[in-house]
Amino acid sequence: MRPAATVMLAREHGRSVEIYMLRRSSRSAFLPEMFVFPGGAVDAEDVQIARALLLREREPPIAGREPSDPAFEVAALREAFEESGMLLAARPDGSPAILDAAQLRAGRAALHAGTTTFSEFLRELRIVVDARTLCHFSHWITPPSENRRFDTHFYLAAAPGDQIASSDELETFAGLWISPQEALRRNREGDFPMIFPTIKHLSRLAEYPTLAALSLYAKTKEIHVVEPVVSGKHHFAIHPDLESRW
Repeated sequence: MRPAATVMLAREHGRSVEIYMLRRSSRSAFLPEMFVFPGGAVDAEDVQIARALLLREREPPIAGREPSDPAFEVAALREAFEESGMLLAARPDGSPAILDAAQLRAGRAALHAGTTTFSEFLRELRIVVDARTLCHFSHWITPPSENRRFDTHFYLAAAPGDQIASSDELETFAGLWISPQEALRRNREGDFPMIFPTIKHLSRLAEYPTLAALSLYAKTKEIHVVEPVVSGKHHFAIHPDLESRW
């Protein structure tokens, strides 16, 4: 089972909250053609970055809320950059980082080409990844019935207002901002394919009309490990005891 992190990048648009989503390539060995949030596996470099190049705030203990792991936070922020082009970063002293769009594009291209690492990119720009506004949202484990199993932590983050999101056109394409309600409607109508955990998260996000309300909920909600159970052919369900508490 691989450790993984996923980030739900959010923004307010008009009178609704929108989430950035991507469609996975049809050539992908994992979830081909599915609409997903940016995310991927935690790697060894994420652990090192968490020790030296990460800004975060200590979480106050909350009953029923599993604490976040810094390495998963780094993975979420790295994947957000690699897959959406959006980088949550700051100066090492916590002050805002002035990020040049051309530098971000070049760094992202170099990461995809394998000519640099994420830590090298951060050090070159003299910045650190900033998890101070990253909200730990949930913890899901792929059920044993699936061939590929992931131990995944989901996060919520406000998208940087001065950056433009775009799919990487390698593993993902057709990136778009979409309200949870619209994504769920299109899924019901058959033209927005998603897997069970994505649908469940969007259903939860759809309950909150503003980013402020959603962020407050994300910071204080309970977090319990969810391992869906098979419920009929190609269908899953959450244990009734966890349905409203994950």
